[in-house]
Amino acid sequence: LVLGGISHSLQNFRGDLLKQLRGLGHDVIACAGDSTSRHVQFVEALGAEFREYPLQRTGLNPLQDMRTWLALRRMIRDVNPDVILAYTIKPVIWGGLALPKRSQARLVSLITGVGYAMQSEGASHRKLLAKLVQSLYRKALSRAGVVVFQNPDNRALFVDSGLVAQDKAQLVAGSGVNLSVFRAPAPVCSGERGVVFITIARLLKSKGLYEFEEAAREVKRNYPASRFVVVGPSDPSPDGIPAETVREWASKGVLELAGEVTDVRPSLASADVFVLASHHEGVPRSTLEAMGMSRAVITTDAPGCKETVMDGVNGFQFRTGSASELARLMTRFIEEPGLITSMGKASRELAEARFDVDKVNKDLIALMGLPCA
Repeated sequence: LVLGGISHSLQNFRGDLLKQLRGLGHDVIACAGDSTSRHVQFVEALGAEFREYPLQRTGLNPLQDMRTWLALRRMIRDVNPDVILAYTIKPVIWGGLALPKRSQARLVSLITGVGYAMQSEGASHRKLLAKLVQSLYRKALSRAGVVVFQNPDNRALFVDSGLVAQDKAQLVAGSGVNLSVFRAPAPVCSGERGVVFITIARLLKSKGLYEFEEAAREVKRNYPASRFVVVGPSDPSPDGIPAETVREWASKGVLELAGEVTDVRPSLASADVFVLASHHEGVPRSTLEAMGMSRAVITTDAPGCKETVMDGVNGFQFRTGSASELARLMTRFIEEPGLITSMGKASRELAEARFDVDKVNKDLIALMGLPCA
């Protein structure tokens, strides 16, 4: 039983895992809080079963969350699975709490990032929310056989906070990337056109889009031919960037807002350098996809992000939140364009060595207690 948040993630983030599980002969039921037809069809084409359950992805609404808990409890009793893999915050929490105490299922909780709700900085309501979420995590994760993290910083945070026992906490290298799908396109050739910087992310403050916009304005003053592309949808989260801010960015003409796309490969193929100014991640899939396509990377020194860049080899790291440092590194690629090709090649090599989805999924399947062959 695979418990996800949205059907999109079952295809884009767990599709290769579902395929591998089916290839090993396991019966798989994949669940999400919505049933977008193309994602459901993808799951069913693999030979897995899809089930929808009620889930309000953002916010804490006691009535809605109780409906989620009840639905998952009924589903677990009905399916009686051998293994449950839950990932993202609400499936992890409510899936763990819904697991009957007498169930023999092995619960594997996959922490894909700490998220907005775990950030206690700022107003008192944020601190109260963080305490509540930590309390729920502690109870839910106590029922897991193993808790899997995507970077060592997140693992240390949960262990040090008493949310999970040290002996349960394991690591995998993110969600991995399918290197036969995300492969190097034609060589990057900036020529006389300006260098194209691209970021792919939901429109959230924590994705560092404010820093990306500020850095873009600074660079464009000196190098007006340079381009800055943002690919990604708006997000209803409390951390979402207001629509009026997005409209203002578009009207200024500094950022090119491409919106959501079903296939990011053409966008990556037309860009020179991938940028992710995120404040925290598990291990960002968007960066791994860019690396698979031989793109140099600029990212932050934040947990999860720093795992993707060997500073000075396949790209550069900068201090989280520093638009001026980001602008300086963007300028370096403009003034030293040879780095675009050399670091892009190093990105592909690093992706092959550490983030191949087949290798990552073998590690995860082993942690699920299932034979890998």
